[in-house]
Amino acid sequence: MFCAIIALKGLRNADFDGSNGSDLFAAIFLIVCSLILVAIPIVSVYVLRKYKNKLDDPEIEEKFGPLYKGLRTDCFWSSMFNVFFMMRRTIFALIIIQLYGLKGIQLIFNMYLSMAMLMYVAHFRPYRISISNNWEIFNEVSGILVQYFMMWLAIFPPIDVS
Repeated sequence: MFCAIIALKGLRNADFDGSNGSDLFAAIFLIVCSLILVAIPIVSVYVLRKYKNKLDDPEIEEKFGPLYKGLRTDCFWSSMFNVFFMMRRTIFALIIIQLYGLKGIQLIFNMYLSMAMLMYVAHFRPYRISISNNWEIFNEVSGILVQYFMMWLAIFPPIDVS
């Protein structure tokens, strides 16, 4: 995923004429990775929605179990945790690459992503085991606190006393 985003950034800034093999390979690689990057969440949502009432069936669990392993299946939105996680990581990578040099805006976007994920986990409690939900909430809160500290350092840089 990250390679595809870097390739996209490189091809956007480069002069692509397709005359040599490495440019052509990079373009094909970019297209394939981009299609996979877009298709995985869409296919995951389709599968989870199609089989939302049958997710506990052993046949469905054998085929698609890794999409929702360890997650509650009684609520559709709880079973979507891994899809949201993949989308969040993709958006995070896009923010880092596309907003290079705009640290404040990167922090704000990432704080919004973290807060949205925190609200999602706190509301839907997607894991079957309660302690996993609590650890995920702790993880999100810790990440938000680190981001607040980073924003504070961005506003008030350390003073050189020498």
